[in-house]
Amino acid sequence: MIEYLKAHPLPLPKLRPGMTWDEFQTERGGFSKLLKSYLNAMDRDTETRTDEVGHRKSEYDKTKKGFLHVLPPEFAQRKSQCPR
Repeated sequence: MIEYLKAHPLPLPKLRPGMTWDEFQTERGGFSKLLKSYLNAMDRDTETRTDEVGHRKSEYDKTKKGFLHVLPPEFAQRKSQCPR
């Protein structure tokens, strides 16, 4: 998220002294849409950098199967040598 913020500065509303109430409301509405778009893009970037690494979340969402750890046969056939 920090990298995204560094690469994509937060949008700022274009407010100025002397704006009428209607101008302010119009700018506020435009800024709200812009900020929502910005936050959605930041969430997508974060998801891509975290959830889509290794066993991908999108793959899990499609298959509903987690990552299966499989030992190579030479390890799977060994008996534990730890004393009990």
